This record gives sequence, structure tokens and C-alpha cells, in this order.
Amino acid sequence: MWNRYVFFSTHIVQSPEPTSNLYSLQALDVTCVSEGKDLLLFGDSEGGVTICNQIYSLKRFIACDHCVNYMYKCQNSNLLYTICDGKDYRPDYITSESRRVANQFRSNLKKNDRFSWILDDLLLNSVVEPESSAVKCRSVLKVWNLSMTDENGTPRCVRTIPLFNQMEEEVITAFAVGEEEEMLLFGTEQGHVFYFQGDILRSTFSMLNLLPPTFNDPITTLHFTRDESNPSLLLIFATTAQQIGCYSFPCDARTSITTTLLQKEKGCEASCSCLDSSNHLMVATADGFTAYSATGVVGQYPFEGTKKQIRAYKDCVVVGGFDENGQQTVTVVNLLDHFIEYQVTLYRNGKTEYISFFLTQWGSLFVLSRTRTVFLLQEKDQQTKLKSLYEKHQYTVALNIAQRGGMDYNGLLDIHRLYGDYLYDQDENEKAIKEYVHTIGFVEPSYVIRKFLDAQRMPQLAEYLEALHEQGLANSEHTTLLINCYTKLKEKEKLHDFIYSDQAGIHFDIEMAIEVLRRAQCFEEALHLSKKHNLFTTFLRIQIEDKQDFRAAIDYIQSLPTELAATALQLYGRQLLAYHCIETTNLLICLCIPSSANFTPFPAEPDATTGVTHFVGSEEEETLLNGCCVPENFIQCFVDYPVQLKHFLKAMLEFRENNDSIVWNTILELYLRKDLLSQELSSAKTPEIDAIYEQEVMSILTDPRAAYDCDQALVLVQMHDFKKGQVFLYEKYKMYSMLVKHFSSTGETDRAIETCKRVGKEEPSLWLQLLSNYAEMREIDTAQLTEVLSYLYENEIVTPLMAFQVLAKNKAISLGMLKKLLVRCMQEKAQMVEEDREKVTQLQESVKEMEAEIVDVKTNGKIIQQKSCQSCKQLLDLPSVHFLCGHSYHKNCVDLSLKGCPFCLCRYEKQFVIPPPPSEEEYFKDMKAARDGFEVNAEYVGKRLFSRPAVEEPPKTPPMDLSDDAIDAIPIETLHL
Repeated sequence: MWNRYVFFSTHIVQSPEPTSNLYSLQALDVTCVSEGKDLLLFGDSEGGVTICNQIYSLKRFIACDHCVNYMYKCQNSNLLYTICDGKDYRPDYITSESRRVANQFRSNLKKNDRFSWILDDLLLNSVVEPESSAVKCRSVLKVWNLSMTDENGTPRCVRTIPLFNQMEEEVITAFAVGEEEEMLLFGTEQGHVFYFQGDILRSTFSMLNLLPPTFNDPITTLHFTRDESNPSLLLIFATTAQQIGCYSFPCDARTSITTTLLQKEKGCEASCSCLDSSNHLMVATADGFTAYSATGVVGQYPFEGTKKQIRAYKDCVVVGGFDENGQQTVTVVNLLDHFIEYQVTLYRNGKTEYISFFLTQWGSLFVLSRTRTVFLLQEKDQQTKLKSLYEKHQYTVALNIAQRGGMDYNGLLDIHRLYGDYLYDQDENEKAIKEYVHTIGFVEPSYVIRKFLDAQRMPQLAEYLEALHEQGLANSEHTTLLINCYTKLKEKEKLHDFIYSDQAGIHFDIEMAIEVLRRAQCFEEALHLSKKHNLFTTFLRIQIEDKQDFRAAIDYIQSLPTELAATALQLYGRQLLAYHCIETTNLLICLCIPSSANFTPFPAEPDATTGVTHFVGSEEEETLLNGCCVPENFIQCFVDYPVQLKHFLKAMLEFRENNDSIVWNTILELYLRKDLLSQELSSAKTPEIDAIYEQEVMSILTDPRAAYDCDQALVLVQMHDFKKGQVFLYEKYKMYSMLVKHFSSTGETDRAIETCKRVGKEEPSLWLQLLSNYAEMREIDTAQLTEVLSYLYENEIVTPLMAFQVLAKNKAISLGMLKKLLVRCMQEKAQMVEEDREKVTQLQESVKEMEAEIVDVKTNGKIIQQKSCQSCKQLLDLPSVHFLCGHSYHKNCVDLSLKGCPFCLCRYEKQFVIPPPPSEEEYFKDMKAARDGFEVNAEYVGKRLFSRPAVEEPPKTPPMDLSDDAIDAIPIETLHL
């Protein structure tokens, strides 16, 4: 039973008005039609061809003198083929009816003066002349170029070919054109199929070629197509009323043409076959439709009713015929989806119109009736079609139509959703879930999942969730739900396949899946996924946190590359040390030392479960764990295991070069813990332990490779009260102040004095520190103190006054202890005072002599006896200049701007220049090096370091007037130097 829909609407193109579209077409006696390249063409019994364009404008020209039997308008060019042989082979009842209608319309046009011009415009006679029996049958092929016209608009005939010029004339009953193949086919009444191949406009047409004789009855239809399996092979379908055959026409001329009879007993009538959208020959029979390929029948579609003609239209077949009630109908049949898209009986003015021809152009279907009425079958839009299908719940058909109609992907998914909803409402869960699977990525998964949460629909839910994972759109909740479904459905195999499949982890988030499996306590499956996808941290988390299989975790870490093994031990080393301390320590050592190192692993205890002793660091593992890791990254793993940390770091110092300061600091701290050594040497005696303890600590402190931090090492040795280490570090880092303090606090004053004598000159403050220590002592060694003070005094390191001030703080130190030094100091000071007094006396006498000389110069005259000029060394002559210093010059040899004798000014210039004050850097440098700060301060006061700089402009002295009158006016007694 065929479902029926209304996917088309019918309209009559003409109206009763003579000026309406295609009205004048009714005045033609149409014998054949064709279409192509936006044109409809109508051939008539009077030899004319009428061209109709998209606005239904008609133009007629005369193609031949008699009836146009066949036409073909090329789809890719403007060529038109026509065949005329002078005979009209239509049935008499059709011919007479057609001519009657044409004559009637011509008579109506002729009677009306307003429209009689239409006949002249279409080159029509007043009546259709009957066919003359005297006309001889002679088939002629004409080729017209519709783009080339004369002044009247008539197309140009570019080729005229008598078809049977050199052979016996035959009546043509079928005609087909292969544009791409450049081939013309002619079927005749005798059952022959002739062909011409080549460019008909350029090649020389000699005679037709005959395909191998196969048929005895008139050829009814001919069709071209290409073989899908062999594109170089051209298939020619030919039919008669009794047979259906196929010619295999090779493109290679060297290969012979073969013939296959597809149907030997049942053929088809004229116009009852076509090529469908799959390029199969579709043949209409009384029982239905049969599709043929080159090898035979490929499909049969039962369809009752008489078929007079069929035509392919898109994916459908248009049938003109009579239904089971004998009613003339036009039916659009969708054979792919097995339904009728449209069926209509054509009426005009209340009368049934019988079908003559089908035409397709501009995306529409035209039907030409016997009365030349043109019906337009307008296809409805896709949404209208789909709506009608939704109303009838024909979702499968809707999907097919939408796909062929080019609907976007989201639109198709929406149809799947509607179909799924319908099936769900019908309680067809298995079918519904398959439709919902198509909507993945379009419909929110929760929309579907909520529908299938009940127990009876759980298999369908699992199917949907599987599809979600396959498309990579599942989240952790979906994975959880799928695993729960497998668990409740007891689908162990599916769960196993889901986890162990080669595609596991490709279509879903592997880490989410592992977490779900962990929560479901499916540890083996989780371990499999982790190991398969190299999620080593996840694998170890499951082994350690979930299964607590620490042995398996250690074995797995041994198989990892060095970098990954290091990361794993940083994460889980502490937990592994808690259960397998020695094995983990050995593994860490092997990771951090070079593979070439000759390391012997510590022996491990036998496994409690298997009794097998495990060792880490064998040749196999060394091969697996190439390279070295940074040991300081693993120190945090040994927080609660100091003994193992000590072994670990000791191995680092033994087998590694250039260890970081963290390693040295840590191992120093461990060596300073005597309790750890006591645990290791539990059977040894205390003196032996102390000796080993001192030896180990000093081995670290004195190691030339040691890179420990100075401050931290000092803190450690002080915290553990390791005095030998303190002294070593003070000496190593030149912390002499701390060393003196240490010796003083331990009563080793001799060593403190020795240290001060050794480095005291570079650091005088050590002596003050030593004196401060004496100031705090209760018992004083007088001889030792006297020795110290004498050393300080003799080497001028500390002034006696400063030393006495420091020592005065200690009441235990009496004056008698310092008597000898004090007397010595006072005697030397008295001697210095006496020497200073003598110097003062000498200076005073010198000053008095200078003052007397100045007075003598001012009161007594001075005779100038210089005879030559001091500058040019020539004899003096007037005018000349004399100075009290005894030098004389020519007037021209003296610079008038100078304030005295040029020779003396140049000689004593440096003595008159006041030097600039010294810098603060020089002051502090001298203060640091001096033993007597007061003396340095006095010196720098004299050098004006502490005085405010005076900003005074020098007095302006007028230039010396050395003119003759000025010189003569100067009294001799007023001359001065």
C-alpha cells in the first residue's frame, strides 16, 4: 500500500484571454516536445518549432515542410536537433482530436480582428492542412543553432543530413542524443538501432552505423548512460514492445560492441521508460515499475494502474496514465521511499484533460494535455513536506527527503529527535534509543538519560552511553553511569571489553574513567587503563592508596624511565619507606648516582608473603634507570627516617661529584646527632662512639669538596655543642672575634692571646675584646695580663689609657698589677713633654729673628746694586723697576698685573697656596690604622677637615702704576716687598 501525500500544487498556465501566457499554444498541432537551457520547445505537424522562454513568450519558425517527428534540445549548448520524414505516426484518434482543437482556436483568433495577428506572428495557416498521401517518407536530420538568427529572428540551420541517403529508408521510431559522448541514436520500425558518433557540425557524415541486430520489433525508446563500474563503457538501453536490451559500447574502437537482452518476453511501449536518478533504466508495466542495469533487474516496485508515459523528475518518476478506477491521473511516485508524493486528475472547465507530454524546466514540472492546455505542477517547499510527514509520523521518509533536499545537519538531528520521541511514546525503546544515538552532540544527553533511568530501560541507556563514549562526548558522570549499568546488568564481558579494548581511552576521558572505576572498586580495570595509557601517578595511587600493594608499586617504579621514577618517588617515597624502607632507599640511591658507580645495595629483608628477598639496583634495573636524579629532591621523603637518610646521603657523597649545599648541610646535621650513631653502633662503648662521632663530623667539615652553608654549619655545631667543629669553622671563615670569645669562655686564655698575636695587627679590635674578657674575669693571672699590656704598648696597638679604661671595670684588677706599666708610660710621656718644650723655645727664637729683620727693612733704606735685568739678562737702563728682594727689571720686562717680583712669585708660589682639606675617606683610613685617635683628630683639625669652608672673595688689588711720574713720586723709604 502506497502512502499518499500532497507535495505539489497544480496551476493552469493559460487563461481564457487570448493575450494570456501560452494561449496561442492551443492553436498548434503539437507532435513532439523538448526542453533545455531555459527553453521549452514544441514541434508541430506543419513542420514548425515553437520556442517558449521563461516568461512564456512564444516564437515559431519553420523547420521543415512536413511534420516534425522528433526533437532534442541540447542541455549544454544552443543546438537543436529535429527529425522530419514527412509522415505523422500518431494514432488517428489523437491526430484528429489535436487538429480539431487547433483549428477551433485558429478560427476564434481569425474571427477577432484584435487577435488575428497572432496567427501571422506564429506563421500559422488558418487551418491545419491534412497530411498528403503523396508525400514520400524520407528522414532528414537538421541541426539548428538557436543563438544564431536572421533578421526575422529565425534560428540558423547549420547542418542538414538525409539519414538514409545511401541505404534503404526506414521509419524512425526512437531518437536519443548523447551530448557528452557526441553520439546520435536512431531506432527504427524494423528493430534496428543506428548511430552516428562524432562532432556532427565538423565531421563528414557518410552514412549511419548499425549496432548489432538484436530486435525484430520497432524500437520504442532509447537511452544513454555510463557504466558506473567502468566509466569508459557507454551503455545504450533499447526497448521494444516485447524485449529490453542493453548495448555495451566501448570508447575504444578496437573493442567490439556487445549486446545483453535484459528482458526477452516483456518490453514497454513508447514513452514508458526513462533513466532514474541512479542511471538505471526504469520501465513502466501494468504491474508496476522495474529497474534495470547493464546486467539485469535491480529493483521492482509494484504499482497498479495503466501507464501511458513516464518521466524522471528529480528522485521521482512522473506517471501519466489511468488509476484502478479508470481515471486519467498524473502521479509523482517516490520509488526510493515507496510513497506517492502527488496524484491529481487534470481538469479544465470541468472536463478531464488527457496527457500528451511531460516537460521539466526551471525546477518545475509541466504537463501538456491533448488540448494544449499547460498545467504547472509546483513542488512545495521542504518544510511544508516535512510538516505533513510529521503529522503522519512518517519520520523515516522525512529523513530521506531532508537528506536529499540538502537540509543542514542540525535539522536532520532534530528529525531524529522527533522520531525518537515518537518511538519512546510508543514504548519501542530499542528503536527509540537508536534514533537518540543520532542526536548525540545536538540534544543534551540529560534529555535522553532521564527517559531511560528506570530499570527496564537500562539496556537502552547503556547503549546510548556507549555511543556517547565512542563519540568522545561523555563526562565523568556518564562514565559512572555506564559502569553502573554494566554492574547492575551483570555485563562483566562488556565492562571488560570497555576497559580492555584497543579504543579504550580514545573516545572518553581516561582519567575520569579511572576515577569512576576506583570509586566502584574495580581496581584491576583501573590499573589496566593507567598502565596502558602511561598514567604512572594514577597507577601508583591505586597500588598504594587503594590496594596498598607497596611491593608492586616498587616493582613498577623500577620499570619506569629515570625521570618518571624520580617523580613517582617524590610523590610516594615516604609511604614506600614506611613499609619497605631498605628497598626504597636502595632504589633512590640507584636513581641519584651514575650508572657506572660500583654501588652495592643494602640487603633487604625477605618478603613477608612470598619469602623471597628483593634487591634493588641490579644490572637490569640500572639499564632501565639511566642517568642521575637530583638527590636533594628526595630528602623530604626521609622526614621520619633519619637513619636511612644518612645512608642515602652518605652514598651521594661517595658516588657523586659536586653535591648541592642542601646535601652537605643535611648530612652534617645527621652526623651531629649522636643518637643516630648510637643506634647504628648499639654494641659499641661510649669512648669508641665518641671517637667515631668526632671523626665523622670532622670528615664532613674538613672535606675539600664540602659545600655546606657557613651560617647553617655554625648553628648546627653550636646547637650540638661540638667545640672542635666550632673552632675549625671560626678559623676557616676567619671569624676571629668568635674564636677569641670561644677560647675565653672555655678558659683557654693562652689560645686567645695566641690568636690575637697572630691576627691582631689586621684586626686590632681583637685586643680590645681580649681586654674586655679580662675585665669580666674573677681570677686574674697578673703575669699574663702584664705580658699582654706590655705587648700592646710596645707594638702601639692599643693606647695605655684605653687599656686602663677597659680594665678598670674589673674590681679584681688592682693598681699594683699595673704599676710597672703605668710608671713606664708616665716616664715616657714626661720625656715627650720635655722634648716639645725645647722645640717651642727654638721656634720662638726663630720668630724673633724674623721680626727684627722686618723692622730693619721697614726703617732702614736698602741699596740696590743689581746691574742686569733678571728677566732678559741685559744691562739695566732707564726706565727700570727695582724690588726689595734685590731683583731688578726693565720696565718692559715686567708684567704690570703681577703683585711682586715675577721671579720670587714663581719660586715661592707653592708655599703661598693653601692645600684643600682632606677627604673623609682619608680620615677614616688613618683613624683605623692609628693607635692614638686623639693625635689623628688633632692633625685633621689643622688640615681644616672639620671647619666650615669660607666663601670669601679675594680682595681686589688695583694694578701697579709703573708710569715714570708714579715711580719718581715714590719715596725710597716706602718701598716694600
